[in-house]
Amino acid sequence: MKFNVIRIQSYLTFPCIGLLILASMLFPAKAEEHNSYPKHIMGVIGGVTVGDNETRPIYGAEYELRVNNSLGIGASVERISNMATVGILALYAHPMENLRLSCGIGKEWADSHSEISHGETHIIPSHSETVYRVGFAYDIEVNENIAIAPTYNLDFIDDHNSSVFGLVLQTHF
Repeated sequence: MKFNVIRIQSYLTFPCIGLLILASMLFPAKAEEHNSYPKHIMGVIGGVTVGDNETRPIYGAEYELRVNNSLGIGASVERISNMATVGILALYAHPMENLRLSCGIGKEWADSHSEISHGETHIIPSHSETVYRVGFAYDIEVNENIAIAPTYNLDFIDDHNSSVFGLVLQTHF
């Protein structure tokens, strides 16, 4: 029996978004003052992605627009070594002051490359695949405008999964 990742992705998308919204309503982040949360969060990402028995370095950028104290929307773009580029649109929940939960959808654009299988070289053409992502990060404040956020994301990409471990250096205003 073949494991159907596409069906799992379909079943995860709407419940994940619903859980993020529910978490933001049930556990609103406590702000010291009204509207004291940062409205814009921008960061640079460095880390590794682990999937298909390979570990590859990644780098990229992210942006979040806080809609209110406990909910945000945003996007990220990551480059996986010299293999692929991933773009994600995400919904963020902030159930506690420094905790960020995310759920998103996007694309992975894989570069063409060659693979050796059974002694033969095969050219794999460039292609794109849909990516579903869930993740979390914890913002560690360095000062009032800068934070470092250890991050973990789980990507569901067509017929495989990847774990993305990263460190985000972010500024917020």
